[in-house]
Amino acid sequence: MGHGCHGIGRSIHNAALKISIGAFKSSPVLSIINLTSSILLEKRRIKNILENTARIIIAIKNPTSTILKNSISQGLNNNLNNLGTQTVTYASDLNIDFTNLLSHQKFEQPP
Repeated sequence: MGHGCHGIGRSIHNAALKISIGAFKSSPVLSIINLTSSILLEKRRIKNILENTARIIIAIKNPTSTILKNSISQGLNNNLNNLGTQTVTYASDLNIDFTNLLSHQKFEQPP
């Protein structure tokens, strides 16, 4: 997860938060995030990955759905940029079970 672009985005985000409340440049970032009721960028990224994965999986007509289901079913692999691997890692860390979504079936009759 140590990509250079994440550090730049994080510093821009932190600077924007400090400016928005008129804080000093030397103010601790976690205090500023707490004062602004903001979410850490890493946590926001994890939330977005899990939400988007769930949306893709349940969109049966989306060709990416099958690929993503297979990737998640296979579990972890060495490619950390793989959305399925990230989903399995984050879901496991948060005790989220994606098995119900993986077995989602299309019904012919409306409910």
